[in-house]
Amino acid sequence: MGAFVLRKALGAIPLLIAISAICFGLVRLAPGGPLARLEGLPNVRAEDIELKKKALGLDLPLPVQYGAWLVRIGLRGDLGRSFVTGEPVAAMIIGRLPATLELMSAAFLLAIAMGMSAGVMSAVRAGKALDYALTFLALVGISLPVFWIGLMAQVLFSVELGWLPAGGRAGVTEATAASFSARLRHLVMPASVLSLLYMSSWSRYMRASLLGVLAQDYIRTARAKGLGETAVVARHGVRNALIPVVTIVALQLPTLFTGAIITETIFSWPGMGLLFYDGVLKGDYPRVQAILLVSSVLIVTFNLAADLLYAVLDPRIAYR
Repeated sequence: MGAFVLRKALGAIPLLIAISAICFGLVRLAPGGPLARLEGLPNVRAEDIELKKKALGLDLPLPVQYGAWLVRIGLRGDLGRSFVTGEPVAAMIIGRLPATLELMSAAFLLAIAMGMSAGVMSAVRAGKALDYALTFLALVGISLPVFWIGLMAQVLFSVELGWLPAGGRAGVTEATAASFSARLRHLVMPASVLSLLYMSSWSRYMRASLLGVLAQDYIRTARAKGLGETAVVARHGVRNALIPVVTIVALQLPTLFTGAIITETIFSWPGMGLLFYDGVLKGDYPRVQAILLVSSVLIVTFNLAADLLYAVLDPRIAYR
């Protein structure tokens, strides 16, 4: 197992370098940039802009800029400084980490609990009224735009009913019941909206996977031995059906971590998604590149975790 993990980790290094090079080039070649807001201002001369480019290292050839950025990360773990605020990018990301983890955890737990449960119930009741109802709800959740759902939730629960705040994140200075209640009220809408798409898609994957498993010979054998339907589904069906679903969940988890840009923007949630969106608008190259690199590392890490989880779910799978 250790050799397998080491081989996977070493194989991920050239992959991450290739991904970082592509992202670096695409970000730098995008229209605009950190100095675009200065161009055209009457009191800013072209010479001043050129001096600013030189100070930021933007006058160097693109391969040289990428090499210097990669060396800083590899040798010192330095993600650079923001072109806009001058802050270390690593500190900016760490500052948004608590909000991101809070939203990610709530959305993930909600999506995995509701999505997996709906998928199992839909597969067990395949062709029945419950299956059709859950399928319809899942298709609605997948089809409707996230921004529309978020805006409608704000109109209904904040403007019309006044039950929940429209956006923001409550302070966490006091560990009291009142502060926890305030945090929960701010968290409900963004976490629900963020989890809706994942919940809907995971339920469909779970349904399809479990239907395939329930048609296998060993399931019929378990039933013939007199094992109850609940035990058959729980002990033999769900565990084997989870193997392909784990891959989908592992691939989508990094998008939860970096934050859904649309959801965080609508609800003014101060997480990684909003930080990334603000960086794109302002052409803050170091910030955007760092978040893209973090996303790439997370995707590779969660893929490795999914490979290891296969062996836990299915004893027939062994890594040597």
